[in-house]
Amino acid sequence: MTGTLSIEPLTTTIGARVDGVDVGNLAPDEAEEIDRALDTYGVLLFSDQQAGLEEQKRLAQVFGPLEPLPPLKFLGWDAVLDVEEIVAARRDRPASLQWGEHQGWHSDSTFTAQLPRAAVLRPEVIPPVGGATSWTSLCAAYDELSGEMQRWLSTLSAVHAEPQGYRQALKLHEQSEEVQQAFSDAFPRREHPVVIEQPRTGRKALFVNPSYTVNIEGLSHKESRYLLNFLFTHIASSDFVYRHRWRPGDLVVWDELVTLHLAPDDFAPHRRRMVRVTSGLVTPVGVGHLADRA
Repeated sequence: MTGTLSIEPLTTTIGARVDGVDVGNLAPDEAEEIDRALDTYGVLLFSDQQAGLEEQKRLAQVFGPLEPLPPLKFLGWDAVLDVEEIVAARRDRPASLQWGEHQGWHSDSTFTAQLPRAAVLRPEVIPPVGGATSWTSLCAAYDELSGEMQRWLSTLSAVHAEPQGYRQALKLHEQSEEVQQAFSDAFPRREHPVVIEQPRTGRKALFVNPSYTVNIEGLSHKESRYLLNFLFTHIASSDFVYRHRWRPGDLVVWDELVTLHLAPDDFAPHRRRMVRVTSGLVTPVGVGHLADRA
């Protein structure tokens, strides 16, 4: 692919299409512009690429060194994940009784101290119907809240924990009891600020999701449930969402810190196989703390 790099927004709140580049052979100035574009748009779409796994890895490395999710790294996995098995395991998991319709929106493994900065997804088997992936902007969702709500939420912390079925999806039960206990010790429940700052832009974003966030610290169970249900409904608003119908040659990159994504369950009985590569590491940091660390 040859041409001049162009970046065009996909919606007014999230996502941009990147044209005029070959993801497997990016010039340094192209890589820098794409790196900045991820901070601006949260999700980047590359279409009509002649790209396999090696080209996908090179694109991921624009955003940092290849880096698995911390739980996968603990188990010795690398930064490349075949998503088909994970999706199949998720489909067999009972639906959340607490979050109902919101279940499924997530950023990857937010119960850890750090997340990958970016993820790159490439389709290998696209179902004839269904199979679209959605992303929502946590920055846009924060921006649409009232100033009073923004200020209050910025004082709160939320607890994140592994959900039911997470260990089964990772086949942790096949490991020794020692490994399972070490996993529990390495990844206990963890508090994160409810509002964070994107580390490169300083833009504020909500940092809760219905897959991993279980309660708000300092609130009663009922208050926490009502607040989180409000936030999850707000985050999932179509005003902040880009939904992508996959085509051969597509790659999509997203910011793991300030977007959530939703994998579909609407393609059975057809197959759907995706390959994800993650890179970089970021730490969720509350409002004002980035300046404190400078």
